[in-house]
Amino acid sequence: MHDSRPVKTTYSIPELQQMLSICDVAAYRLVKQNQFKSVKVGRTIRVIKASFDAWLDGVKPDETAKSHI
Repeated sequence: MHDSRPVKTTYSIPELQQMLSICDVAAYRLVKQNQFKSVKVGRTIRVIKASFDAWLDGVKPDETAKSHI
């Protein structure tokens, strides 16, 4: 069976919040700090999935707790 859904290439800020269990301010701060690649489409920020996934893979477990303090 063929899956006709488009391949996801970006994440929204709410998706980042959910994946990292952080508030919106912390998510926007990560974007502003250029922790991963993002693009602005109109008034919406979209985070490049490949860039975010690579960043997430490089984060040590003890650093994730510090990122939203």
